[in-house]
Amino acid sequence: MKKHITRAIAFALLLALLLSLASCGGTPNELSSEPEVIVTDDNSITPDVTAETTPTPDEPILDDEPTEPPEHTPTGRGEIRTGEWSGDGMTFTNDWPAIKLTLPDDSYIITTEEKVNELVEIAGDALGEDILAADLTKRPFIYDFYINNQFAFLQFILLYENLNLTLGFSNITEDEYINIMNSQFEELKVNDMPIFTEIGRDTVTFADIEWTHVEYLLNNMRTLDYYLHYSDDYMWKLTNTYDSETAELAAELIACISAA
Repeated sequence: MKKHITRAIAFALLLALLLSLASCGGTPNELSSEPEVIVTDDNSITPDVTAETTPTPDEPILDDEPTEPPEHTPTGRGEIRTGEWSGDGMTFTNDWPAIKLTLPDDSYIITTEEKVNELVEIAGDALGEDILAADLTKRPFIYDFYINNQFAFLQFILLYENLNLTLGFSNITEDEYINIMNSQFEELKVNDMPIFTEIGRDTVTFADIEWTHVEYLLNNMRTLDYYLHYSDDYMWKLTNTYDSETAELAAELIACISAA
């Protein structure tokens, strides 16, 4: 499992760099100018990260199974499916998690599902992983939307992780997930300084869903908010990455999410 987890970390960082590059108008071929993620023979990870590039990991970084896992109770949502944007590109709706996002204005850029899948495939190929199965239930990670603000640093992502494919089991609470994720984050450092530092955790409710919210400080310069919700063998993950100038915009996006 350790080798699989290490590859998942590398995939997360590589995909984050590709998405950041695409949001800046670049192309996958320009990746050579971006920081590298190196997986060594002993399965350790060496992220080459500078203050100018902050990776936003969108995949699980998990290790040990939790003790006494909770009972799993299916909700009857049916097979997982992705959502759709309205014709004007302002409203996203997915009836599987029953979530709707209405953008507050036209300052946001939506990375299309096709583009996200293209970058997911590139990241998977770079690490020798086939993670873009045609059947959504066979994919370890499913991206529903990727949004960034065209005038300031703000990245907003919704994805679902198939825990049976990534962990080999699915009964885990959000807090257990975060704790195990943190144990892996501790290994990621630049100049002996941690890249991810947890600075807060609480429970919030929006879109009629209870989320476990954990806040990280990234490289002492940006903030990453995870909103986690477990349902039907999947961990739903909203990630909101921003800096001091866009903190209010980040909060505004969360307020724009409602029940579908």
